[in-house]
Amino acid sequence: MLTRELAISRIVQGEIQPDRLTRTTHSEYLALAPKLLSVYETGSGVSRRSLHARIRDLLMQAPNCPPKRIGAFCKLLDERSEFETDARGESAKLRQKVFRLAAEYHPITEELSPKSNSLGGTLASTAKERIAESLQLTWREIESKLFLDLPENHLLKAFRTYEDPSGLLAKYNVAQTQAILYDALGLTVYANDSLKEILRYAKLARLMHRIERQGDQYRIHFDGPASLLQRTTRYGVAMAKFLPGLLACHAWHAEAWIQKPKWGKLLWRIDSHCKLKSDTEPTNEFDSRLEERFFRDWARSETNGWSLKRESQVLHRGQHVFVPDFEVIHTSGERVHLEIVGFWTPEYLVHKQKMIDLFPDQRIVLLVQSSIASKLEPAPKHHVLEFKSKIQMSKVMGVLESLRRCGSTPDG
Repeated sequence: MLTRELAISRIVQGEIQPDRLTRTTHSEYLALAPKLLSVYETGSGVSRRSLHARIRDLLMQAPNCPPKRIGAFCKLLDERSEFETDARGESAKLRQKVFRLAAEYHPITEELSPKSNSLGGTLASTAKERIAESLQLTWREIESKLFLDLPENHLLKAFRTYEDPSGLLAKYNVAQTQAILYDALGLTVYANDSLKEILRYAKLARLMHRIERQGDQYRIHFDGPASLLQRTTRYGVAMAKFLPGLLACHAWHAEAWIQKPKWGKLLWRIDSHCKLKSDTEPTNEFDSRLEERFFRDWARSETNGWSLKRESQVLHRGQHVFVPDFEVIHTSGERVHLEIVGFWTPEYLVHKQKMIDLFPDQRIVLLVQSSIASKLEPAPKHHVLEFKSKIQMSKVMGVLESLRRCGSTPDG
């Protein structure tokens, strides 16, 4: 993704619009894209500085190409690259040796003058020759390794190109759109039949959300980084990471309020017909390590006729919607919802309490970390099972079996 410094946008009648390359207005970039990729495809062993210089030379051929756009393309190409980074700190060690040896020949000058000669000065060429001899390297080898730890001197090892060069332009458009969300006060998505997919990508991005049903569609609201008491880059990045997943879904539209110092609140709108291409593939990743561990532990356990499904059912009451993490189904037909509650903000716990209160008739087992268990009050058909760091599968099975036998919430 791009940094905030590389974001380009314009303001039109109170709305913010990210920089976007189109076939009609920016057709020259279609011809440039293969050349940009070729720089990295053939650049093995070339420094990052040199690669960026080549990209800059190419993009300067495009009319009115702003410096930020050049920087953005360099950043996106770097993200698909693997560089030699001197992880072992060899360059720093070499510098220490060279500087220590050079001190023996101080003062070092390009030309000896009577003054420097009287002080015991040494020609730079002589000092380099002696230092190289001491290190059993040529001076050219020393120069090539002396500052390899600086990012601009990293050497390209490998590059994952695009099957179609237009993919680079599509990535640029998405990246500029993502950068808008760094300053979002909030994002609201209106979805029809893609609710589960949207929620999955939101959870993977670790976004806090609230859901309401409005007629035949769902309203999902996400708090933005600019709405938090302390604006954090981390949460802004999380919201930006959500966008490619949203673009992979269908039948939705969204709007956000963006906070800009010089402009105040600006409206941003987007929908599933925006023609932005997502490179996000369908994923089976879990929303949290707790859920992943629980799912794997379940697969290794004796389940006594119970089967586990992830987010298989949407519960809604009036305008409110709740999607439990799991649903367990017994061969006898018994169904129970499982909801894992780990770390949440106090406000989100209040919202979670309101959600479960709306469904007192649903059989819900809340798997709650001990530190926050006292903050939730279950309904009579709900059951709270506390855990510290790992959910004990034997205890979960005990609760489920008790529910099946009694047809109601077990005691205690």
